[in-house]
Amino acid sequence: NEDATNCAHVTNAALSAYQQSDWSSAIQHFGNVLTNYATLGDTPDLLYMKSQAEYNVGDYYGTISDTGKILKSYPQHLEAYQLRGEAYFRLNEMDMAQKHFREGLKLDPEHGG
Repeated sequence: NEDATNCAHVTNAALSAYQQSDWSSAIQHFGNVLTNYATLGDTPDLLYMKSQAEYNVGDYYGTISDTGKILKSYPQHLEAYQLRGEAYFRLNEMDMAQKHFREGLKLDPEHGG
């Protein structure tokens, strides 16, 4: 199947860029996979990695948007709450940052962040 082959190729390119800390390329490749080949229900980990890459290039609004998509489908995703809180913190939106950190701590009170 050509779509499956293309999906695998683009996913591998995204993961390779991510592992090499080539955040801009990772964002581009993850976006391609998520837009053209996948649904969120199948790929919360890919969307989370895209969110981390966005955070690493300073795209905090992208991070907030994508972690919001994750949390809508996976309300127990502790790492998404933490990353979203960190993005709000970077934008100096302290009330929202604190809200997301608290939500994460409700899920795992022992989490050190």
